[in-house]
Amino acid sequence: MVDAIWSTSLIVFDKKIGNAQNIVLSQGREALRSLNRRIDLLYNSLNKYPKIKGIYPDPEIPQILSELCFHQGLASKILFDDREKGLQENPHCYKLRIERAEYVRRYTSGSAFPLLSNRKMRNALVHVDEYLDKALKASNTGWMIDSALAFRDELRPVDNIKIGFCRSYIASEDVLVHLGQELSVSALRLESIEVLARVFGVPTPLPLSNPPQTARGLK
Repeated sequence: MVDAIWSTSLIVFDKKIGNAQNIVLSQGREALRSLNRRIDLLYNSLNKYPKIKGIYPDPEIPQILSELCFHQGLASKILFDDREKGLQENPHCYKLRIERAEYVRRYTSGSAFPLLSNRKMRNALVHVDEYLDKALKASNTGWMIDSALAFRDELRPVDNIKIGFCRSYIASEDVLVHLGQELSVSALRLESIEVLARVFGVPTPLPLSNPPQTARGLK
């Protein structure tokens, strides 16, 4: 029995579910809010270089991308992980995990969240150590990591080696590319905003930063 819970944020927001679920779901909420803030930081950073070609030079970009991916993986794990029970998974933890996914579905009925619920991307982000170790063993491949570049085809690797991407952003396509998985960052933000509003009652922060405009798209 928990006698008291203290926090400067709204930890217990639904008394119909247990304290543990409230605390974990609130962590999912804060992961979504942090994800949105990192997306805005990324867009604001890249928009400082509207005519750039090649790699964006802002030294904050690696940290922004790393944190963006971390919060996306965490939010997806907490709120959308409805896979079957793992062989080594504790039965009680499995029950709590499924209850959280069902809770989110109940409040978001009628909407789909293909990016936040993308299991392949979630696994690549959450288990980045395992996935990256395997990816780096690929032959004839060079890697772009924690970087943003204007156009995918601007990379000119020597000796015709292939280019792999880890936690990288292509501005002209507005996509995050990570170990063979890709997703639209602006679409990810829209999904996050909807989940925050419908599940947690968090209003949309306005104004939203615009995706970067790249040199080839400028008139």
